[in-house]
Amino acid sequence: MTSVADHGPIGRRGWAAWNRVRVARWLPLLTVFAAAIGLRLGATLHNTPPLWPAAGVALAALCIGGIRLWPGVALGTLAIIAPRGNGVLLTAAITVATTVEAVIGAWLLRRVFAFRPDLRRARDASALVIAGGVAAPAIGAAIGAGAFAASGALHAPLINEWFAWYLGDAMGALLFAPAVLAWLARDTAAPDPRRQPLEVLSFVVGLTAATFAALGGLGLIVREDPPVIFISFPFIVWGALRLGHRTTMGALAVVALAASTAASAHVGVFAGSATDVGALLQAYLATAAATALIVASFAAERRDANARLAESERRLSLVHEATTDQLALFAIDPAGVARLTFANSAYVTALRTCEPSITETDVIGASTSAIADRLGVEPTAMSFYHEKFAEVVRTGASLPRFERNSVSQVPNRTPSGKAMKKVIPLHAPICAGDQP
Repeated sequence: MTSVADHGPIGRRGWAAWNRVRVARWLPLLTVFAAAIGLRLGATLHNTPPLWPAAGVALAALCIGGIRLWPGVALGTLAIIAPRGNGVLLTAAITVATTVEAVIGAWLLRRVFAFRPDLRRARDASALVIAGGVAAPAIGAAIGAGAFAASGALHAPLINEWFAWYLGDAMGALLFAPAVLAWLARDTAAPDPRRQPLEVLSFVVGLTAATFAALGGLGLIVREDPPVIFISFPFIVWGALRLGHRTTMGALAVVALAASTAASAHVGVFAGSATDVGALLQAYLATAAATALIVASFAAERRDANARLAESERRLSLVHEATTDQLALFAIDPAGVARLTFANSAYVTALRTCEPSITETDVIGASTSAIADRLGVEPTAMSFYHEKFAEVVRTGASLPRFERNSVSQVPNRTPSGKAMKKVIPLHAPICAGDQP
């Protein structure tokens, strides 16, 4: 089984090399496909698509395969933009803007944020939001809007054109980069959908129904009720917590395409003016993408922490069981009573010298006085050091001071006058009848 500690900046070298070849081979075609989808969505504000999936696909590809794959982004963008007859300047500007944006975003993520494409840390989700959803799109939008201004093709003030371009690229990065990363990057510790088919089916059906209703498909939401579009969020959070990045971000990318299509057609809740539609759509997409991404990463980080803890406990248990030293762990409960919480085989074997029928189940969770009674020894023999330990816990004093002085304080005889040996911590208790 692959350990979660194996995850590196881009995974193991073999995986990284194989992924780089795969991404390099398909990157131009993926970019063409993503850009074609963005163009098919039409425009909701200032003649700009509300969602530019190519921005997310290109960013994810360079994060996985390396910045040197940027020609694939440029080639794919050029292939879809050139036939549209926008002129040399605008075609070159759109190509350069998409490519530079992906390069800057990938460089920030890889070099500044030490980004891991598996998105299994909350810091990676935050880095993707900052670099891919804020910084890089701002630069790409500046290049694109500036070129439109230079060519005289602006349909609105420059700042409005830049903002509309920026929002489309940012939404594309936040929605499609995580989906591509989740399916291409190593994700060995993610929940396996094959093990929970009923839950996955319920998530898909619930999210589909909520989205269909939110977009006005059932006639339940009218133009005056735009906030109700967010009724799909419980399903988004459910998927992020339970099903991992692949299922959640993949489904959310489909939802984003459906919402953008509805906005472009001005149907349902998106039947308002272009400005209102654009604002509502971008608010919905940004909130959904950031929520799903960050919650899924937090959940993955917690699962990995639990896995590391379980593995650490397993290894520690193997070490304890393999040693011939008698090891036991006592804890002080809220009532101040010392209870045995762990005992290795050597310790239980030593207990059997006093009581052959005793088992680990008999003593785990038992108090020191109960163990002493089962073994037929005076409670003082078992409890003295645990009382000292409790005093250390209460006072915060250093343990060595008690270790130096406590052996001499153990009574040599029981209250009944019966001789007994002094008991050293983590050694077997003294059986009744033993003589010094």
